[in-house]
Amino acid sequence: MHTDCYILLDFDGVLHPKDGGPETYFVDLPAFEAVLREFPGVAVVIASSWRHTQTLDALRSYFSSDLRARIVDVTPDIPQAAGDTDRGTRHKEAMAWLERNAEPGMTWIAVDDMPHLYDPSALVVVTRDGFGDAEANALRAALVNPLALMQQRQASNSNN
Repeated sequence: MHTDCYILLDFDGVLHPKDGGPETYFVDLPAFEAVLREFPGVAVVIASSWRHTQTLDALRSYFSSDLRARIVDVTPDIPQAAGDTDRGTRHKEAMAWLERNAEPGMTWIAVDDMPHLYDPSALVVVTRDGFGDAEANALRAALVNPLALMQQRQASNSNN
């Protein structure tokens, strides 16, 4: 598979409500998968904390069979130094994975409900406790024009 872009994907707060129980797990996965099917050159790397307790094959099993091959890996775990906050931790893990596995300059987009885990300059589709129509449209727009998402995020950061 030729890869045009990587999505660094969180689960909790993205594919299901953050504080929902097991009965809500992956309720929003069909909406995410619908977007993924529109962009065949996009691969997914799991950045979720679920990667700490499940194998890559187990994580793939949550996805529809036609998309499992596009779930290519998990980000590495980079331990925090004592006293560090979690600010930017997923960004560091994403960069470590990309440096080892992606072509230089490869486009990547994070889909996460906690944007503070990424550098302010990162392309992050921020979810609001699930992946609904707004998030699907934002991800589509970002995959078509990643620069527009980055400019929107930078404008948002400068207003805060």
